[in-house]
Amino acid sequence: MNNTNVIYCYVKRDTQEVVYVGQTVNLKTRRLKHEKYDPFNPNCKEYYYPLSRGIRKYGADYYECKILEEVSKSEDLDARERYWIQYYNTYLDNTKYNLTPGGSPRQYKFTYFSDNIIQLAIDLIKNTTIPFQEISEITGISM
Repeated sequence: MNNTNVIYCYVKRDTQEVVYVGQTVNLKTRRLKHEKYDPFNPNCKEYYYPLSRGIRKYGADYYECKILEEVSKSEDLDARERYWIQYYNTYLDNTKYNLTPGGSPRQYKFTYFSDNIIQLAIDLIKNTTIPFQEISEITGISM
């Protein structure tokens, strides 16, 4: 494997659940960004992405990076990424990490929220009987 033009995924080691799918033309460099740089640099936008947050919380060893597919032509990467994101449902499932349905152009489905706001929403959902609509109004996070 030459690790170029690949569709890859991050899998939780304990459950083998695929939580993120991506594409790259250089897997080694992309993994360094995902696992070493993005999660620990609050000055980059990727710091706030779900995969970075997961790596900060659980550590990079909690996940395994696997190649799903080697793609012969780089122009096919977008379509293949969309296929795998849909196949593993890593975009619309809020417990998983893709922020787009894949491919280009990248149009993100989220707004940046601080760790405190996210934790507040989680606590309110878990520990109160406040309706979701009211929690949404309190935190600014859509239902």
